[in-house]
Amino acid sequence: MPWRAPVKSLRSRDDVPGLYLLTVGRDAPCASASHGGAKLFRNVELQRSRGSDVYTRANADFDAWLAANGYPPSVHAGIPDTSEMLYLGGDDGWVRKDLVPTALGDPPLKPGAQADPNAKRINNGIVGDARRSSAMLGKQFFDMKVDYAAKQIQSLLSNAPRAAGQ
Repeated sequence: MPWRAPVKSLRSRDDVPGLYLLTVGRDAPCASASHGGAKLFRNVELQRSRGSDVYTRANADFDAWLAANGYPPSVHAGIPDTSEMLYLGGDDGWVRKDLVPTALGDPPLKPGAQADPNAKRINNGIVGDARRSSAMLGKQFFDMKVDYAAKQIQSLLSNAPRAAGQ
């Protein structure tokens, strides 16, 4: 039997008929269109080339929100990653909840900075601080991604060339 990603939700968007948003994890949501999907997905690479990748924007905006609200920065397995996994599968063993209170890793480097080769490293796979992670923050981050994805999909649909007979 092939491996299947655990789906947290499959929900229809009333504002985009025939579109369903599948949620499977860090790179969620994934769009699936039952009607008009071909014209939607033909334009995805064009939109990405214009810098409208929803994941990049959602990650940057959520990181900015965290910083503005006093949360520490992270790059890997920090508050955004851990919180989202707590929300999506915290009760299904996706996160070792007992370790969250001690989930402090090496500090993230500022852009362009070089790591000090003499600095002591924690080297536990975390780059940042995940100790304040929560399912509530994960839901906020997840919902942001869904909203950004739905807006991008609406834009793709409205800008897609119409096929003959449509």
